Amino acid sequence: MLEVRDYSIAELREILGTKEKQGIDRKLKGYGFKFCSTGWGERRIYTIKSIPDPFRIYAITKLGVPPQADFTIIRNLYFYFFCVEGFAEMPYVEMEAILEEDGTKVSSKTISKWLKYLERLEYISFSRSDFTYYAITKENGIKNYKEISRELYLEGWHIYFDCKDEEGTHSAYVKMTHHIGGHPYKKAQFTENLFHLKDIEELIETINDSFLDE
Repeated sequence: MLEVRDYSIAELREILGTKEKQGIDRKLKGYGFKFCSTGWGERRIYTIKSIPDPFRIYAITKLGVPPQADFTIIRNLYFYFFCVEGFAEMPYVEMEAILEEDGTKVSSKTISKWLKYLERLEYISFSRSDFTYYAITKENGIKNYKEISRELYLEGWHIYFDCKDEEGTHSAYVKMTHHIGGHPYKKAQFTENLFHLKDIEELIETINDSFLDE
């Protein structure tokens, strides 16, 4: 995008897509560039002193992530999502636990939020018919996810609906959870969009560059 060198204000107008000095300054600061400028009007020269994390620039310009976001969290999440086998199929709570073990503290809600950025750009899509099914239990404040079959998941809900009118929702829920081994949960499986494989490869390469530059 930019290099460590001098740029005329005309060059930056074209590169950054903004006409006014205030807009140029705002974008450079938002992207994380270190810079200074000298001169007036059309003779103003910008000196780029240092380049920010490449992932930060990519996330802002390509993914639409706001400049005030925590880019380390987003980068680490996307790295695990695309590069660590089995991570993308996990429930968000398990994703949260694994990232926290690696030093990245992030909530399930935030994980879902940043994955929606990829979904909105159609880099990935979540299935409306293909799910992974779980029975959730909780012990000493820790949630445990046990993968179960779709058949068992549906059996549990059949028990619930068969019982709830006569026995009440609480009793029906207890019977359902006893039958399947915990609270029922299903997570949509994702697929990478074949039309955006080059975009995904570019994203992964940018993530790798970010790690290597640390």
